[in-house]
Amino acid sequence: MARTVTVYFGTNRMPITDATGDRIVDFGSEPGPIDGVAVRFGSAEVKVSSVRKAKIAAGSLYVAPEKLIPPNQRRGSRDVFDKLREDMREGGRPTLVHIHGFSNSFTDALERAAIVVDFYGIDANVFSFTWPSRNSGGPIPLPYVDYLHDRETARESGPDPEAAADRVSAALPACQNDRCKKPQTPNQATRLKPLAPRSRRAQVKVHDACGQR
Repeated sequence: MARTVTVYFGTNRMPITDATGDRIVDFGSEPGPIDGVAVRFGSAEVKVSSVRKAKIAAGSLYVAPEKLIPPNQRRGSRDVFDKLREDMREGGRPTLVHIHGFSNSFTDALERAAIVVDFYGIDANVFSFTWPSRNSGGPIPLPYVDYLHDRETARESGPDPEAAADRVSAALPACQNDRCKKPQTPNQATRLKPLAPRSRRAQVKVHDACGQR
């Protein structure tokens, strides 16, 4: 059965804007501003078909506003994590944290995160950290193009997924203090079945409705 999955994300990729330069429409394969230190947060709606083909819904990409210079500072991470925290507290749904492997575009990362949720049949939120990986577009990753590029950007990106994970861990367990609702069924993360071989390059963590992992 087809379903639509909201995939929340954090990324240190270079933003790609529309012709006006005002709206981010995608993220590229190179590190973003400040040598990839600047992490942007947002979400997208991903449609997963009955045969587990995924596609980001047109126009659904949302990049949270970010203003780091006073006055009126605003952090995109707070926007995203407030939404996750609210759903976990009120709906009792766990949050799955996904980090992709090499040879994945920004679009690939979000679509595969949605497929993971659908594959496992988990009624859960999903947050994907997507670092500057390159997808050359072929059916098979090119080791001397994609991998060598990705090895370098992964090395440069090391602190960024760690920082994003720290923000997730800091934000989501806070719902313990809000008397969050416990899931009505056992945590499905304990019953996960093996993924298809290509998907083993992804790392998956699950926070339950009270932030436990």
